[in-house]
Amino acid sequence: MRRPRATIGVVVAVRRGDRLPDGVTRLAAALEALDLRVDFELARRCRDLSETIRNYLLPRLEKPGSPLLVVFAGPTGSGKSTLINSLTGLDLSATGPRRPTTRAPLFVVFEGTEVEDAGEGVVIAGAAPVLRHMTLVDTPDIDSTDTEHRRVAESLIDRADIVVFVVSALRYADQVPWEVLRRAASRGAAVVSVINRLPPGSLGAVTDFTRLLEAEGAGEHLIRVPEHHLPEGAARVPSLAVGELRRALFDVLAERARQQGEMVNRVVHALAEQVGAFVADVRAMEGRLVEIGHETRRRVMSGTVALSL
Repeated sequence: MRRPRATIGVVVAVRRGDRLPDGVTRLAAALEALDLRVDFELARRCRDLSETIRNYLLPRLEKPGSPLLVVFAGPTGSGKSTLINSLTGLDLSATGPRRPTTRAPLFVVFEGTEVEDAGEGVVIAGAAPVLRHMTLVDTPDIDSTDTEHRRVAESLIDRADIVVFVVSALRYADQVPWEVLRRAASRGAAVVSVINRLPPGSLGAVTDFTRLLEAEGAGEHLIRVPEHHLPEGAARVPSLAVGELRRALFDVLAERARQQGEMVNRVVHALAEQVGAFVADVRAMEGRLVEIGHETRRRVMSGTVALSL
């Protein structure tokens, strides 16, 4: 296994005031040069850190005027697709009783906007005002039995400027969505939480959901969307039903320069902490491998046949 000294050197260089894009580019290269095949979990963390740099941080540093990436994430049946349809005024994303209905990410952009690294996702253009400065992304359900769906959703969350965390009034306490919320918060993304499909008399659910959000330190932006009984085949609720969510997104637009600077700042600080913890764990693993090597040589020299690791 290669030593992580190059990684440490890049972190120090960034902290000493190197031009940030150059420093984090070298950091990504140092992470990608590590051979961590002996530890699957460390290899996954290394890949996540590198992808955060390549897919989120560098594009924001190099193109600060690009549209904000707003990723809608939530469990099966929470109504992400319906919310996006309602915000844009178009029937862009499939909805229906068969779950999960979103199998590949859908990027909804303003006319003429290009999407970098859309992968296998579908890109659809529209002219809704909210799309002028934001790209809305509908993700596969994060609690799907298909593990690829969750991997795709998590990859998009790691690229997001804003994560719209959508739950339903019936399933807001499910564990998997909260793991995703913590992932978004840990990397410094802004989080807007939506409790969707609220039936009349659901004050208790709102109160409990608010309590859970506050316990996670994410209770600042809570949006409530009432339940609507839609005609068969309808893909969106009335515009007024998503008015609070639309206002929250336009509030971000009104303070776009400050918000984006704060977002990048949060990601940089979170990244520094995560890289520090990662390097410490790599060194600890390296120490264990050295001990195993010494023990192997000792046993071979002493003629011991069995080796217990």
